[in-house]
Amino acid sequence: MQPKISTFKSELDRNLQIIRWQDELERIHQEEIQYSADLFEKETEEDPKEAKYNILTSYEYNLVNGFEKELISALKSSNFGGSSSARLNMKSFDIEIDGHSKPTCMGGGYSAVLNALTVYAMTSYIYKKNGYAPGFLALDSALSQLSEAEHIKTENSIKYGFMQFLISNALNRQVIVIEHKDKIPFVPKTDEAKGIRVTEFTMNKHSGRYGFLNDVFNPEN
Repeated sequence: MQPKISTFKSELDRNLQIIRWQDELERIHQEEIQYSADLFEKETEEDPKEAKYNILTSYEYNLVNGFEKELISALKSSNFGGSSSARLNMKSFDIEIDGHSKPTCMGGGYSAVLNALTVYAMTSYIYKKNGYAPGFLALDSALSQLSEAEHIKTENSIKYGFMQFLISNALNRQVIVIEHKDKIPFVPKTDEAKGIRVTEFTMNKHSGRYGFLNDVFNPEN
């Protein structure tokens, strides 16, 4: 009987090992099913919405209100109508006058002047807040498209007020104004003590300064 018992034990051990392997294979198979289900769920789920940076969270009321006061002061000095109601709309991030956006309450000429004064006020405000802003401001034809009613006296016009405002603040920073002579109410005189320098572009190679860029000429000239 001893040989048969030994043989039986050996077969039993092999069968038990096979059973253990079957259990392990079953666990591996179940894990495979779970991983496959997880993979399917990841592949079919909706892409998460990207978090958008909200720039408005960087602005507080006191900061914006301080800029609005600076802008109102510049607009009043330039005889710009409705200046006391000027504000920054935090939805459009643009200037409103009397609660109206620029396109709905003014033409291109008024918008150009408003834009110029907005940039001037913004840089002034940045300087006062000890921030960083360009050391100069260039305004190209801000008055060219502006047409005002004939009954408005020159000294009460926006064009006149705009020019006087820039002249009065000429020592605060460098402001470059490029304009057509026939589009401005007067041509200021050069006054180094007041920070005013006037340069006329003649488009004549032999007289005065030809144009804005040195040694750059039109082909026909």
